[in-house]
Amino acid sequence: MGRSSAAKAELTKQKIIESAFALTLNEGFEALTFTKLSNHCGVSRSGINRHFPKKNDIVKVLEPKLEKLLKAQMDFSSPSAFYKSWVDGLASNSEFRSALLAAGPIIPTDKGIRNLKRLIKGSEAEVIKTIYMCIGYAVVNLN
Repeated sequence: MGRSSAAKAELTKQKIIESAFALTLNEGFEALTFTKLSNHCGVSRSGINRHFPKKNDIVKVLEPKLEKLLKAQMDFSSPSAFYKSWVDGLASNSEFRSALLAAGPIIPTDKGIRNLKRLIKGSEAEVIKTIYMCIGYAVVNLN
């Protein structure tokens, strides 16, 4: 493949990823289909399949994008700071809310909890308590 073809293929791939991310945030990952993705990004289904043969292949590229978006909202300096940033994010950041709703099928729960335990500064008991308080808060407040 020539340089121009490789560059065009990479641009197409990025277009697919950005469309998949936008659709996931706006409609949820469960609603993401190759047909909907094709219509949204203007790439044929076969073109999408060249880059992402399975929906799970899209998950692999969406996961770090979702993690980055979620982490940008959160303050990991202490359990109380984390809880406040979580509550504030749910109250005032629609993109954070959408990312939390979309994360379920993309970021496995045990992996998410493990990552949070590693990132939040504080005693293990307080960190775990805070994580579960945040999950509970999200369950009650996300529609």
